Amino acid sequence: MTGGSVIAKAAVEHFDSLRKPWVNGDEDKALGLTRVFTIPMISRWYRAIDLSGQSLGVSADDRQLGRKIAAVNLLTVFGGDPELEVRDFMNMDLQFNFEQDGIARKEKTLAVL
Repeated sequence: MTGGSVIAKAAVEHFDSLRKPWVNGDEDKALGLTRVFTIPMISRWYRAIDLSGQSLGVSADDRQLGRKIAAVNLLTVFGGDPELEVRDFMNMDLQFNFEQDGIARKEKTLAVL
């Protein structure tokens, strides 16, 4: 959650509309901001692991299961019903990786030119 809270703090410093609930001590809104910025970091963590080669030999299904377990665990910490939200996270994770793969392909193509 450290990464998410650091990003949330940076967003609050940059965007006036986020500053008020954060500065006024509204704990629920501050937790909500931290949550919003922490959940997507799971995708970044697992993508970094995949790109580093640390997941070699681990099946795609097991890598997806790892992401899902991490999301459920983190969503449980934040409260609510993680099973209702994990589907949305998994879809966001797929979209994030699809976009990142597209950017990587484009950069590789441009490097060749």
